[in-house]
This record gives sequence, structure tokens and C-alpha cells, in this order.
Amino acid sequence: MTVNKIRFIMTMAALFLCAAANAFTFTCRWNIPGAVEIKTDSYLSGPVVGPEDDEAVSFETDFSTANWTYAIAREGYKITGATLNGSEINPVLRNGLMYVGKFLTAQSEMELTLAPIDRSSSFTVDVENGAEWIGTTLSNGEAVYLANGSNTVTYDPDLVSSCSFSPIRGVTDFYSISLNGEPLEKRYDWSSDIVVDPLHEGDMVAVRVFETEEPVVTDCTVTLLLPEGLDECVKSVLDWTYSEWLTFEDGKLTVKSDSDLGINFDTEDYLYDSFTMNGEDVTDLFRNGTLRLRIKEDCTVTVEGRAKVYDDIDFTAYVMNPEGVKFYRGWYQQNPLELTEGGEPISESITLPKLGSTRAVTMSPDNTCKFKLSLSEKRPYIYVAPQEGWYIYTVQSEVDGVMSEENILTGETTTFYVVAYPLGDTYDAKVNVIGDGPFVLQASEQRSKMWDNPDTVYDLEEGENIISFIPGYDLPLSVRSRGNNSYFSVFLDGAGVNPDDNGIYEVLPWYPADGGEADAESLITINVGGSPLQTTRVRVETGSDISAELFYSAVRRPGILTGQVVLRGTEMILHPSSTDCKILIDGEVVNGYDDEGMMVKGLDEEGDCRFTAKGSSMTVEVFAGAAAGVENPVASGHDAVTVYSIDGQLLMENASPESLGNLDKGIYIVNGKKTIIGD
Repeated sequence: MTVNKIRFIMTMAALFLCAAANAFTFTCRWNIPGAVEIKTDSYLSGPVVGPEDDEAVSFETDFSTANWTYAIAREGYKITGATLNGSEINPVLRNGLMYVGKFLTAQSEMELTLAPIDRSSSFTVDVENGAEWIGTTLSNGEAVYLANGSNTVTYDPDLVSSCSFSPIRGVTDFYSISLNGEPLEKRYDWSSDIVVDPLHEGDMVAVRVFETEEPVVTDCTVTLLLPEGLDECVKSVLDWTYSEWLTFEDGKLTVKSDSDLGINFDTEDYLYDSFTMNGEDVTDLFRNGTLRLRIKEDCTVTVEGRAKVYDDIDFTAYVMNPEGVKFYRGWYQQNPLELTEGGEPISESITLPKLGSTRAVTMSPDNTCKFKLSLSEKRPYIYVAPQEGWYIYTVQSEVDGVMSEENILTGETTTFYVVAYPLGDTYDAKVNVIGDGPFVLQASEQRSKMWDNPDTVYDLEEGENIISFIPGYDLPLSVRSRGNNSYFSVFLDGAGVNPDDNGIYEVLPWYPADGGEADAESLITINVGGSPLQTTRVRVETGSDISAELFYSAVRRPGILTGQVVLRGTEMILHPSSTDCKILIDGEVVNGYDDEGMMVKGLDEEGDCRFTAKGSSMTVEVFAGAAAGVENPVASGHDAVTVYSIDGQLLMENASPESLGNLDKGIYIVNGKKTIIGD
């Protein structure tokens, strides 16, 4: 048999073994016959596997036919518990279906516990004004139509936590909607739906709706009478019927008749004794700082109360980069507070601890000043905000020896520390959207909302998008769908990103830790409806005389030498501690001398070995010495030797072993064996 035939047979055998290795058996058992449906590929439209009335199913699959497997509760049932190979997994409720889905790459056994759906909980919906229909959609996707009058909606609290109301046939809009007597706000940002969240047993929802046309309404004037000292006690006014924010002008405002009006009062600086409307006591309608009124005609609202009185308080503020900071006394944009001119430079550096997403910060005398602030007659709150072109990185204060971040500093402390940075020094990242958008990428909402910093939001369309971010401010970035994409995957530099409970993917693109210029850009990939994650487990083994580092992607994200899980197809970077080494990947030499004595050069100019992660697992071995495994020179005193060069040229024939010392250092074929000379 020729060498080529032997190699062909061995190759075919390897392919057969590889295919067999990809095949695996999946078994699922459940406790109620007929309560589960098994699907592969997609929980919505994938092929159904197994009989309908059984309580177990087992089938063989492989990577090419079934990557994802779903166990779906049939109508009338819910999943109360699930395990995969003995480990607990959480069921998912989406599009009205409750299921458990997993990407399977090995022998897998799933156990499910199911129970009938229990609809013993209920809430009541009273529909007023002769509407033909309105609809409510429960959080499990179930739609319920509601007629005029009283309606009882039953639900299972294990599956339903909220509901939304929307106008349907014969209804163009709502007058208003209330939950247990408290008005709810319409979501006019994207629809006229109104959401009840959370939903509880026995809740009472009252819906007032328009019929085919909006009713004829008249303008009503509301006059507000305030005693001396309460001139600034009204924080805001909301017309709940039309979701409009209003403002009293000279103590008067105009609303439509039959409107639900909410007047929000400042309860921090003021105390209230009574409220009357046209002489009628309505104090019982004042709850949680809001006076809620149904306006049917012109009316006068009279308030009785008084302002709180505070003692004088002196604050000390340590401000890093004070040119980027401004202060307000009380609520933001109320009563700007002037800093003591110039401030006083600090004498010694101050180190602030790491809190939340911030790093430790050292405030030094060359960038930090100490200011004295005095407050009186107002509540002792100071609001910190950035100047234009700056952002507030952190504000920290110490209470009882513990440092913390606060949005508004209270009288619990009289010393606080502010760090501001300029909005600059940005880095770029690429976002590749594969499939239909749109998507939105948003910088850290928490950091922008905490200190009135500007939002960073990018609308992402199909194809390549370039975004810029400020490492200390924008991160983390979040990816979410702005359309109806029910399934999409997010990858950061080739590695899969898992979403949080709200379906939002947080990503941390790479940037130089030292703040220097970036020589590579992170790649964020959004794959709409694409293949699910396929991962590779890479194990690195090193000899006793050598070590190695493992990275992945072009921006060199660090990996773990054992058990690192990365996306299949991701570029891997192995950096050994010495370039004089032998490296094998799954038994194949990629650097050093192979079994034929040939040198394989698998390291680049930086001393890195780059390879692509394939299959479900890989083993990387690193040994000291590029020629590891080659025999030592022939000892003197043996029989005559015949020497060939590594490329097959005869160099010596029937020579004495001592003559080997005349050869240059290198690898030779001595008496048919690879031998190192001169080592």
C-alpha cells in the first residue's frame, strides 16, 4: 500500500471520528404527559421532535442539524422547575410561550417540572363612557378584550406581573386611566398604551375613554391662591387626561373641562395645613405631595401652609478641576451657588476610593481647590452639575467614616469631594449590524443621569457604524433594539455577550489603559436572527521551563489559560515567555521542529502565535526549546555514521562518530535519525 493511500485512509477515518464526535444524544423528561413540546433551531418555528402525549423524548443530533433545542410548555401549563445535567436553568416567557432553550454540544439530559396554569388571581377593570371595546395585554402576551362596564380579568401571578391597556375598536383615545384611584400616565413616547406595573391581586383599574370622536370640551381657568412665603412651593403641574405639563402664570392656568389635574408641591421646604376648591375642603385629595383634582368648571384652589426654617450650615468642597463644576442650592437649576473666588489649593494629595464603576482617583495640589459654601433658610442640599464641555466623574462624601456617592448632598455631611473631567480624549469602536435594524447604542445612563451629564446615544443601521466613546464617562455601552427584532446576538471582539433580564446587552470596548493612542479598535457585532453562539473551550498546557499568555481578538483581550470560553472563529493570540519553544495545537506542531525534522515558524515578529478557535474544544501545548523531542547527538565510540542534511544531501558516509564535531550547529539525519549537532 502506498504512502498516499495510507494518508487518504487515515484522513477519512479522522473525518469520520470528527463527525461522530459532533453527534450527541439529548434526552428530556417531564412530569405531565402531553404538557411539553420539543423543538429544534427555533422556539417559534423550528421542527417538532417527539410524540405529543409522551412524558419523555430522546433523539440524536449534531451541529449541522440542531444547535439549539427548546422544551416548550403547551397551552394550559407552566414550567415551575428545570435542570440540565443536574444544574438549574431558568425558564423564559416570551411571545406568550414558556420554554427552556439551550445550545447543546454534549450528551445532555433535561428534567422539567410542570404544573397547570392557576388563574385564581384577578383584577377588575371598569370601563366608562360607552366604549365598544378596549384591550389589555398581559405581560405573558395574552390579549383580553374589555367591554363597557365592569370586567374581571383572571391571571396566574407566576406568569403575569403587569399589563398594558390600548384603544381598539371604536376607541380613539383615553380620557384617563387610574389604578386604585391613582392616575396613570400615558406612554406618548411611542403609543397611547398605558401600563400597570406591578399588577397585584384585587387591583381596581378605572378607564375613561373617548367614543368615536373626542367629546366637546370647554376651557376652564384654575386660580391658585398661596399665602405669603409659599411663592415657590409648586414644583410641577400635570394634566393626566392629555399628558401635558402645565405652568401657573400669575397664579392661573387654563385646562380643558373634565380633565384630571395633578399639582405637585414641594414637601421638603414647606408644610401644608389644608386645601380647598371653591370653598370645599379637598385636603383628603392631597397624597404623597400631589393634589389631584377633576376640573369641571372655573375654580379657585386655596392653599394654607408655611415654609420650613433651617439653621445656617457651612460646607467644605474639595473640587478637582473646579473650572468644570457648578453648584446649585436645593434642586438643580434653582439658586446658583457662587464659589469662593479662586478657592484655596490643597496642601497634600487626597485619594478617593473606587466606588461603583469609578476607579480610585488622586486629587493633587496642582488640580484641586478647597471651597467654603454657606447655606441658610433653605434645606441644606447642594446639587453638583458640570460646566459645558465637562462631565462629573464622581461626587463622594463621608458619613460615619464610610465614603459614598450621592446625587444631592444632604445635611448628613458637611464635607464632600468632586471630580470633573473634560469631555474629550475619545476612542473609536466599530459596530457591525448584520440584518435589519434599527438598534440604539447608549452610553451609561446612570453616569449621565446622576450628575446631569450629556447623553451619548447612537442610532445604528445595517452595515458598519463608527462610534466614539469616552472611557471614564460613557462606559459601559448598552445595545438594545429599537424595532421588532425578537432575536439577535451581540458579540464584542468575537466573544458572545449575554443580555441582562431586560434584554439589554452591555459591552465594554477596548481602549488603552494608559490613555495613549489606540492601535486597534474593538468590533461590536449585532447579528439579527443569525446563528446562535457556538463556543470553543481552549486549554493551554506549558512545560516546567516556560509559561504563556493567552489573548483573543485583534485588541488582545486577556484569556484564562484553562477553561477559557471564546466564540468559535475568534482569533486567538498565544504569547510564550520565550520564542525558543515548541507549540502544538491539537497535536499538530505550529512552531518548532515537526516529526519530519522540518522547522515550522509559527511566531510573528512580536513573538505571538496566532490561530483561529475551531471546534468545541482545543488543546494548546507549549514546551521549552524549539527542537523539543529531537534526539541528542550520537555518543563517540559507536560504529561508523552516515550523515545527511535536513534537505536530503549526503554529507558523510561511513565516517567516524568523532567527525560529527566538524559539522556546524544544526539538525542532521544521522544513521536515519534526526539529531542535534553542537547543542
